[in-house]
Amino acid sequence: MELKILQIDDACTGCGACANICPKKCISIKPNNEGFYYPTYNADNCIDCHLCEQVCHVINPNPQHNVSDQDFYMYSSKDMKIREKSSSGGAFTLFAQNVIDNDGVVFGCYYNGDKERLEFDNSQNVNWETFRKSKYIEAFTGDSFSQVATFLKQSKKVFFCGTPCQVKGLKRYLDTKKVDCTNLLTADFICHGVPSNLCFTHYKRKHETHNKKVVSVDSRHKEIPSKKLAWHNMILRLDFSNGTSKVIPYKPPYHFEYYKLFMDNIILRRCCYTCAHPSTS
Repeated sequence: MELKILQIDDACTGCGACANICPKKCISIKPNNEGFYYPTYNADNCIDCHLCEQVCHVINPNPQHNVSDQDFYMYSSKDMKIREKSSSGGAFTLFAQNVIDNDGVVFGCYYNGDKERLEFDNSQNVNWETFRKSKYIEAFTGDSFSQVATFLKQSKKVFFCGTPCQVKGLKRYLDTKKVDCTNLLTADFICHGVPSNLCFTHYKRKHETHNKKVVSVDSRHKEIPSKKLAWHNMILRLDFSNGTSKVIPYKPPYHFEYYKLFMDNIILRRCCYTCAHPSTS
């Protein structure tokens, strides 16, 4: 019988929980022809444990939390320099710094220029400040869920920031593995939807040459000297391997390229159009 995770098709969010939990590594997460991440299955070593089906948050949806009676708070750093380096008020930095100060580990995503993709990593491998800011690309989660579990078992404080479906996938994974989550803090941001990494790769290559490759991406760059552009307009900044940068404003002719397709919901992952995981935390 075909695995249920291979039957959910467009409902799949590509969170990677199934690949993380498979004891025989029969499942891997790979991009499809549109560049979105989906599970692929190699039956050779499968032991029919069906853990991949148990861990899938699409097959096993949790009831939505009723947040109408909860208290809501707005966070903003008092440090202007932190706000300038952030997409909005710098809340991520406040949480991340607190966890780091308590010998914890921060998980987030950053643009890996060598692999040409947005991917998750942790603060023991990558400078956690690269996890700051909004990024309008689908992120590859890799083995980050199993890494979170390992740190929690070591009684480390862990802060994980991702899309609502990535956080749902992580929590379902940890629950299936029966990991104590007392030291886990998660942040699932309000998500517009994610374009594929392949789509962004085609776009950014238009700005590259053979000796000038994109090494980092700032999707909400702030032109601080400009009062009009500093906080409100979408500005893309590409940093290149030769030390130069290019700032691309959200206006013609760039208005009709990547940002336009993103804002008009033309290039999003298919599950994003019927999102079942709105941000609630």
